[in-house]
Amino acid sequence: MTSTPAKIAAEVDRYLRLPYAVTIMEDTCGDAVCYMAVHPELPGCMAQGETPEEARRNLDVAREDYISALLEMGLPVPLPNGWTPNAVR
Repeated sequence: MTSTPAKIAAEVDRYLRLPYAVTIMEDTCGDAVCYMAVHPELPGCMAQGETPEEARRNLDVAREDYISALLEMGLPVPLPNGWTPNAVR
């Protein structure tokens, strides 16, 4: 069964409401200091910014793109630690 764009969008919205952990650390971008934000439960989901706040905002966009891509490919989306699949419904 193929998911429609509307169904995928609704599922993305449900995942975006889940409390994924966020880690923000200082990083280096060329010769400047920048910040890296990651969701440890979503392997490879990360973003940078000039400030911790910008890195977090960029991570929010990256998380949405990450989850959308997984769902469009029919792959499972990792849940936050301690959450069960029933929590997404």
